[in-house]
Amino acid sequence: LVALVAGYRATQTPVTLFIDGTASSVSTHQPTVEMLLADLGISLRPEDWVSPNVAQAVVPGMEIRIDRARPVVMTVDGRAITLYAHDEGPQDLLAQAGVGLAPQDRVTLHEPMVTDPLDTRFRVVVDRARTVLLEQGGVRTSFSSHASTVGEAVLEAGIQLYRADRISPDPATPLTSGMHISLDRSVPVSIQVDGHVLRTRTHRSRVGEVLADLGVTINGQDYTVPALEAPLDEGSDTGTTIQVYRVSEAVIVEQSPVPFESEWQPDPDSEIDTQSLLQEGEPGVLERRIRLRYENGQVVERRVE
Repeated sequence: LVALVAGYRATQTPVTLFIDGTASSVSTHQPTVEMLLADLGISLRPEDWVSPNVAQAVVPGMEIRIDRARPVVMTVDGRAITLYAHDEGPQDLLAQAGVGLAPQDRVTLHEPMVTDPLDTRFRVVVDRARTVLLEQGGVRTSFSSHASTVGEAVLEAGIQLYRADRISPDPATPLTSGMHISLDRSVPVSIQVDGHVLRTRTHRSRVGEVLADLGVTINGQDYTVPALEAPLDEGSDTGTTIQVYRVSEAVIVEQSPVPFESEWQPDPDSEIDTQSLLQEGEPGVLERRIRLRYENGQVVERRVE
């Protein structure tokens, strides 16, 4: 039995097998490369590369190289296409799968995930550009977008959205080709009131309506610039600045002394070169009632009543 085993091993043909760059030495009695691979349980795909050809006869010292094609999962128009390739670029893979591209379409290649060593798949994602119509301020424009929602498409078009803006359909709506998007922009407003600056955006058309929305009350002689009935400046990028003036009045009394006068009178009963005081003088007091007008805490008018 030992002799038989030794004879069997002596008659085997040694070859070196390289699979994806990893070498291993094997010995075989199989006459061809194809039969050797079958004997080793190595299955091949049509896309795999084998050198030399599988029909080649096995000879001592032969090097057999197998470069397996890697799986590629392509996501196109919501469907997954799996194919096997070597080092072809995304464009070649798309052509191999019969997928056509428009100039605005975007192709992204994703490498296998490092966190999962068993995942050897490459992923090719095709984002179709969708042409949509945007109406803003009565002006219609069309553009192409790869975004998945209405809000993302508007941002991709360079339009910043504000909470007060009105957009239809809703920003979370999935974007579809040919969709009509209507955008009603809010206008910026800055309000200077009570030592603070309030900034907001609004669809209101007049100053008084904006202040009412913000809960800013106008009492007594308070006034605004522009006036409450004035329209907002809708064409300006910086918007309208509204100044609220708080008006109050106070009355004060100012007193100032009034000096008395001296009056000389001749007295026939007095001796010559003598003087006497007939009545002592008293200083008077001048009172002024003054009304002060304050605007935002500053005196802007003094009026003597």
